[in-house]
Amino acid sequence: MGNITEYILERLIKKGAEADIYEARWYGLRAIAKIRKAKEFRNPELDYEIRRKRTLREAKLIALAKSFGIPTPLIYFVDPNTAEIVMQFIEGIRLRELSLKEKEKALPYYQFVGKNIALLHKNRIIHGDLTTSNFIISQGKPFLIDFGLAFLSDEEEDKAVDLHLIKQILLSQHYDIYEEAFNLLLEGYRSILGEIGSLIRKIKEIERRGRYARVV
Repeated sequence: MGNITEYILERLIKKGAEADIYEARWYGLRAIAKIRKAKEFRNPELDYEIRRKRTLREAKLIALAKSFGIPTPLIYFVDPNTAEIVMQFIEGIRLRELSLKEKEKALPYYQFVGKNIALLHKNRIIHGDLTTSNFIISQGKPFLIDFGLAFLSDEEEDKAVDLHLIKQILLSQHYDIYEEAFNLLLEGYRSILGEIGSLIRKIKEIERRGRYARVV
């Protein structure tokens, strides 16, 4: 566990397959602590190296995204040896909850979400888990969180998979606003990257592959 003089764990928010998420205090500031747990089924040396590298990569990509103008949490503390990241607590409402409770209020944010995703992709960052639960609306902006699956890539396929995921989330969880929300998202995306016909075709190709896999 981290040095108690640096941060204090207050309550467990979520137990994940890869990491536990805690609400914490960082020198009096409300914070989030993400701690990657050791996996007993892995070789201890391999496990340590995997958790260390993933912790460093996540912290680096959160900071990198922020440098490109994407609202993300501030990183307060990183300890790769214990696989811990302490970051800013973003006060607000998840886009998922807002989309379920106040649909008309949620819709305008999808254009900003599209712009943020485009800025990620323009700078080679693939988020890997683009869901409406990973955008928190705070101070009038959608903050992007949870870069645990993020990586760097220039491949159109990886960008299309990112967009395909959030499209599927909209279809399954927010069907009543799906069409308008996804169109606004693509409008925001195009405002940063211009023509994306090839990317749209790639998304459709991924969808066809998915349908075929289910049939088989």
